[in-house]
Amino acid sequence: MKEKLIVRLGELGITPSAEDDLALDALLLGAKRRLLAETGQKTLPQALEATVVDMAAGEYLFFRRNTGRLEGFDAGQVVRQISQGDTSVTYETAGESGSPLDGLIARLSTPPPELVVKWRRIQW
Repeated sequence: MKEKLIVRLGELGITPSAEDDLALDALLLGAKRRLLAETGQKTLPQALEATVVDMAAGEYLFFRRNTGRLEGFDAGQVVRQISQGDTSVTYETAGESGSPLDGLIARLSTPPPELVVKWRRIQW
């Protein structure tokens, strides 16, 4: 999954350094544990792997921003909404919901509730 995380970060315009290797592993493990705890699953369903990657990417952005190491990332144009019929793209601006980067981090770090509910199991 680390390769998928590196590709996802690349899509966001970020190339993790070699010294971030252990941090990527830890972020993936933390995201996986969080999702397993939220769903009550014992093993991660394959359909949730992309969600774990997104969660880890959001945590990586949060980590890098708060340590002052998020250089080269253009947070000025974060896409808020995309429509496919007749192609419409809406960009988030800082005045609407805080920083666009904050919105991106929140969206990536928090799995969609409907996805978590779909995979939720009751623990006895």
